[in-house]
Amino acid sequence: MPNILVLHMKEFRYTPEGHLIKLDLRLKWQEYLDASKFAFTSQGKLYELFAIVKHSGTSHSGHYTCIAKRKHPFENKRAWVNFDDDYTDQIKQEVKFIEDSYLLFYKKVDMPTSSLVIYSDLSDH
Repeated sequence: MPNILVLHMKEFRYTPEGHLIKLDLRLKWQEYLDASKFAFTSQGKLYELFAIVKHSGTSHSGHYTCIAKRKHPFENKRAWVNFDDDYTDQIKQEVKFIEDSYLLFYKKVDMPTSSLVIYSDLSDH
Protein backbone atom coordinates (compact mmCIF):
# COMPACT_ATOMS: atom_id res chain seq x y z
CA MET A 1 0.00 0.00 0.00
CA PRO A 2 1.32 3.52 -0.77
CA ASN A 3 2.40 5.94 1.96
CA ILE A 4 0.13 8.62 0.49
CA LEU A 5 -3.27 7.63 -0.89
CA VAL A 6 -5.10 10.16 -3.10
CA LEU A 7 -8.78 9.57 -3.82
CA HIS A 8 -10.26 11.41 -6.78
CA MET A 9 -14.00 11.99 -6.43
CA LYS A 10 -16.10 11.80 -9.57
CA GLU A 11 -17.29 15.36 -9.96
CA PHE A 12 -18.63 15.54 -13.50
CA ARG A 13 -20.70 13.40 -15.83
CA TYR A 14 -22.06 13.58 -19.33
CA THR A 15 -25.80 13.79 -19.94
CA PRO A 16 -27.38 11.55 -22.60
CA GLU A 17 -27.26 14.62 -24.87
CA GLY A 18 -23.49 14.85 -24.45
CA HIS A 19 -23.35 17.87 -22.11
CA LEU A 20 -20.83 17.87 -19.28
CA ILE A 21 -22.48 18.70 -15.93
CA LYS A 22 -21.17 18.96 -12.39
CA LEU A 23 -22.43 16.51 -9.78
CA ASP A 24 -23.17 18.57 -6.67
CA LEU A 25 -22.37 15.90 -4.12
CA ARG A 26 -22.09 16.39 -0.39
CA LEU A 27 -19.46 14.00 0.89
CA LYS A 28 -19.36 12.66 4.43
CA TRP A 29 -15.77 11.71 5.02
CA GLN A 30 -14.07 9.83 7.80
CA GLU A 31 -10.84 10.96 9.33
CA TYR A 32 -9.51 7.39 9.21
CA LEU A 33 -9.84 5.03 6.26
CA ASP A 34 -9.47 1.27 6.62
CA ALA A 35 -8.13 0.07 3.29
CA SER A 36 -8.06 -3.61 4.27
CA LYS A 37 -10.72 -4.43 1.65
CA PHE A 38 -8.34 -3.23 -1.05
CA ALA A 39 -5.01 -4.53 0.32
CA PHE A 40 -3.19 -7.72 -0.63
CA THR A 41 -0.86 -7.47 2.37
CA SER A 42 -1.57 -7.46 6.08
CA GLN A 43 0.36 -4.26 6.86
CA GLY A 44 -0.22 -0.58 6.20
CA LYS A 45 -3.98 -0.60 5.80
CA LEU A 46 -5.04 2.28 8.04
CA TYR A 47 -4.91 5.82 6.63
CA GLU A 48 -5.50 9.26 8.17
CA LEU A 49 -7.03 12.11 6.18
CA PHE A 50 -4.74 15.17 6.09
CA ALA A 51 -5.99 17.32 3.17
CA ILE A 52 -9.00 17.91 0.93
CA VAL A 53 -8.99 19.83 -2.35
CA LYS A 54 -12.34 21.40 -3.20
CA HIS A 55 -13.68 22.66 -6.53
CA SER A 56 -16.47 25.21 -6.51
CA GLY A 57 -18.10 26.37 -9.72
CA THR A 58 -19.36 24.62 -12.80
CA SER A 59 -18.05 22.05 -15.27
CA HIS A 60 -16.68 24.91 -17.41
CA SER A 61 -15.10 27.16 -14.78
CA GLY A 62 -14.43 27.25 -11.08
CA HIS A 63 -12.12 27.81 -8.16
CA TYR A 64 -9.94 25.39 -6.19
CA THR A 65 -9.33 25.63 -2.44
CA CYS A 66 -7.75 23.31 0.11
CA ILE A 67 -8.55 22.24 3.65
CA ALA A 68 -5.52 20.74 5.39
CA LYS A 69 -4.57 19.51 8.81
CA ARG A 70 -1.51 21.15 10.28
CA LYS A 71 0.26 21.08 13.60
CA HIS A 72 -0.64 23.93 15.92
CA PRO A 73 2.52 26.05 16.46
CA PHE A 74 2.11 26.37 20.25
CA GLU A 75 0.04 23.38 21.33
CA ASN A 76 0.51 19.66 20.80
CA LYS A 77 -2.53 19.24 18.60
CA ARG A 78 -3.54 19.48 14.97
CA ALA A 79 -6.06 21.87 13.49
CA TRP A 80 -7.90 22.02 10.17
CA VAL A 81 -7.05 25.11 8.11
CA ASN A 82 -8.83 26.48 5.04
CA PHE A 83 -6.49 27.76 2.30
CA ASP A 84 -8.16 29.98 -0.32
CA ASP A 85 -5.69 32.00 -2.40
CA ASP A 86 -4.33 34.68 -0.03
CA TYR A 87 -6.94 33.89 2.64
CA THR A 88 -6.11 31.38 5.39
CA ASP A 89 -8.41 30.59 8.28
CA GLN A 90 -8.47 27.92 10.98
CA ILE A 91 -11.68 25.89 11.01
CA LYS A 92 -13.05 26.11 14.52
CA GLN A 93 -15.84 23.52 14.35
CA GLU A 94 -15.66 19.84 13.52
CA VAL A 95 -16.44 19.33 9.86
CA LYS A 96 -17.82 15.98 8.73
CA PHE A 97 -19.53 17.02 5.50
CA ILE A 98 -17.55 18.69 2.75
CA GLU A 99 -19.28 20.07 -0.30
CA ASP A 100 -17.39 20.23 -3.60
CA SER A 101 -14.76 17.66 -2.53
CA TYR A 102 -12.49 16.85 -5.44
CA LEU A 103 -9.40 15.14 -4.02
CA LEU A 104 -8.90 13.48 -0.61
CA PHE A 105 -5.33 12.99 0.65
CA TYR A 106 -4.67 10.22 3.19
CA LYS A 107 -1.37 9.16 4.78
CA LYS A 108 -0.52 5.82 6.28
CA VAL A 109 -1.02 5.95 10.03
CA ASP A 110 2.39 4.39 10.73
CA MET A 111 4.12 6.94 8.45
CA PRO A 112 6.07 9.59 10.43
CA THR A 113 4.29 12.92 10.26
CA SER A 114 7.61 14.74 9.99
CA SER A 115 7.84 13.53 6.39
CA LEU A 116 4.76 15.55 5.44
CA VAL A 117 5.29 19.21 4.63
CA ILE A 118 1.74 20.07 5.71
CA TYR A 119 2.58 19.19 9.33
CA SER A 120 5.70 21.36 9.51
CA ASP A 121 5.74 24.74 11.21
CA LEU A 122 4.82 27.13 8.40
CA SER A 123 6.17 30.19 10.24
CA ASP A 124 9.73 29.28 9.21
CA HIS A 125 8.98 29.87 5.51
